[in-house]
Amino acid sequence: MAEGVEDEDALDMLIEYGCNSAQGYYFSRPCAAEALTPWLSESSFGARTTYEEARAAAPAAPLAPPR
Repeated sequence: MAEGVEDEDALDMLIEYGCNSAQGYYFSRPCAAEALTPWLSESSFGARTTYEEARAAAPAAPLAPPR
C-alpha cells in the first residue's frame, strides 16, 4: 500500500514497481462518510479494481468528492 500519491507521475512510478494498492490526494481529498458512497459510484477510481482500469476510464482530472 502506497500512501500519499499526489500526481500521475508518482502513480506511474508505483505501477512500474509493481505496487497494486495506493491512496492519496491524486485519487481524492478526505471526505465525510456520507460523501463516500456517491464518490465510489461516480468516480473512475472508486469502482475499479486495478490502476489500469481506473486510468483507462479516468477523466482528465480525478473526480473529487463533494465537500
